[in-house]
Amino acid sequence: MKVELNTNGKNAGKPFQADIRMDFKKDISGQFVGHFKLSTAGKEYDGYITMDGIYLDIPESGGWFKRPLVQGASSAFVKLTTDPSSVAEIAEDPSIKRQSHNYWVISFKPSTKYMVELMEQSAGEEINKEGRELLETIIRNMNIYGEITITKENFLPQMLFLHIDAGKNKLLGDTSADSRSKFSSFNLSLSVELPPEAAAAKELPPGSSTFPGLPEIKIPGLL
Repeated sequence: MKVELNTNGKNAGKPFQADIRMDFKKDISGQFVGHFKLSTAGKEYDGYITMDGIYLDIPESGGWFKRPLVQGASSAFVKLTTDPSSVAEIAEDPSIKRQSHNYWVISFKPSTKYMVELMEQSAGEEINKEGRELLETIIRNMNIYGEITITKENFLPQMLFLHIDAGKNKLLGDTSADSRSKFSSFNLSLSVELPPEAAAAKELPPGSSTFPGLPEIKIPGLL
C-alpha cells in the first residue's frame, strides 16, 4: 500500500509541519513494515519501519537512529487502513457523517481506555493507578477525533483524518496536530530490507518523543 501523509500543528506553541511518503505492507503478525521519506523543516530523510522499531537516517546528527515502535499506535493504524470496520474497536460511538453512492465518511473519537493504553505502551512501562487516573482526566479534557473515508465497492480506505489538541489542559500548552492520509496501490509488492549502515543505528530509549536534530513531530497514530 502507498500512503501520502501530511501533518501540521503546534507543540507548546512551536509550529511544525511534516510530509511522509510511505510504502508499507502488513506482515503475518499484523504489524506493518515499510520504507518512508520524511520531509520536514526543508529537509528530506530516509526511514524504515520494521518489527523492532523505526529507523531514520539523520546525517547532520551523526547517521542512523532507531526508536522503539509504539505498538498500539501502529497496530491501530494498520487496522484502520486494512480493515476500516475495526474503528469500532478503538472508538466511542463511530457514526456515518456523510455518504454518496461511492463512499462513506465515518467519524469517530478514540476511547479514553484506548488512549491510556497507547500512552502506556509509548512510555514502555506500566502506569500506576494514580498516574492512570491523571491520564484519564487529561484525555477527557482533550479534543481528539477522526474521520475515515471508505469506498463502498471494496470496503478499502480512501482517506484518514486525525485531529488532536490540548483542549482544557493548560499544562500541555498550545499543542495540536492535524494529519491527513491518502491511500492507494493496495496490492503493492514490497520487500523491506534495512541498508547495512542502519545496523549500527543509535538506539533511543522508550518514550522518546523525537529524533535528534529534528523538531518534535506529533503525527497521531504513527510517530
